[in-house]
Amino acid sequence: MRTRGLARRSLEPHALLCHQSPVIEPQISDDELVAGVRAVRRDGASVRIKKRKRLRPTAGLTGSYFERVQLEIAGAKQKAILKQGELPYGPPTREHAFFATLAHGVPMRVPALYGIGPVPQNGGDGWVLMEALPRGRRIIEWAAEETPRALRNLAALHAQYLGAAPAGLVRPFTRDLAYIFSFLEGGIEALRQKYAAYPHFPRAVGERSLELASQLAQRPDIFRRAFERSPETLLHGDYHRGNLLVRDGEPHVVFDWQFVCAGPPAYDLAVFWLYMGAVNKPGFLRFFDRIAVVPRDMTWQQVLEVYCDELSRLRPDADIAAITSCADHALAWEPFRQLTYMGRGLDNFAGYMNFIYRDHRKIGGWFARWVGIEEGFRLYGEVFADFEERAERLLASG
Repeated sequence: MRTRGLARRSLEPHALLCHQSPVIEPQISDDELVAGVRAVRRDGASVRIKKRKRLRPTAGLTGSYFERVQLEIAGAKQKAILKQGELPYGPPTREHAFFATLAHGVPMRVPALYGIGPVPQNGGDGWVLMEALPRGRRIIEWAAEETPRALRNLAALHAQYLGAAPAGLVRPFTRDLAYIFSFLEGGIEALRQKYAAYPHFPRAVGERSLELASQLAQRPDIFRRAFERSPETLLHGDYHRGNLLVRDGEPHVVFDWQFVCAGPPAYDLAVFWLYMGAVNKPGFLRFFDRIAVVPRDMTWQQVLEVYCDELSRLRPDADIAAITSCADHALAWEPFRQLTYMGRGLDNFAGYMNFIYRDHRKIGGWFARWVGIEEGFRLYGEVFADFEERAERLLASG
């Protein structure tokens, strides 16, 4: 159910399915939005909030809150998206920090920032008001060159910060590894509870995967030693094709920076490759996109070759051997991240879960197949099957 980038449009008319568990709903006033825009612009321009509308269901597994906002700045109308990232059941997200301190300097196109809220006192993520992106190409419509192009863009990001990742970023793979792992057992237990509550819910993550994840979490040095061999860089943290906007003749727009962090370049590559088979296809009357899973465009080795060639061109001093040495560990790490919030994040889809897997299983099953929900779980199943092989190998060699 990886819907953040693959099926972004609102499904509001499906009211029967959209009853969700309460997502954290921040109380952000119009005056606060105006102040946030003025804090970014600093030119004294007039700012008015013309219209606001909450987007449902857009929380995803991480519980983010979204609104569509119509602005008027210096007399010009602007369309914006208000996002409040809040992850109450895992490590805090950091999109606010990215837009506040890093977005202006990265060597890639990111959503334009209109306004930003204050730093939360509780250490959570603040709100951002950013450009509402236009419709781009569906992944299944990408030209053959777009995927290698996305890899070269990622290499440019990593090259700029290689060996010099900003000090204020979280470092989940080394310094903060124990802190990140502290959320894992709670996530595993939450997923087991979901499986118990919904006997017909697809078991994309088997019990063997959960056991292996627990065993690896008890031996953090397996990861720490591997990741310490690699140079650090700025990581997007969730770099897959669903988080890229592609339009003919324009630079890719990279969005959804809530997992930004510092760490080994191989991790962004791992996320990119693991979810490469996920594509979006047009749904009924283009109302929303359907999820499908197709064979990956490139092998893991081809991904490494394209990326490493570009990184070497941009940074001849890059230690490619050190970067690729932790590839197995990076590929195994992504399922850890999913397990920290997957079980609890499914609460955001309580209406869907009840409708499809409990109350209306026949029509719900048809809907799940038609929209592609079952395909999404099939992809997760493949990711965790891959994880089991790697985890056993890492445990044996650690």
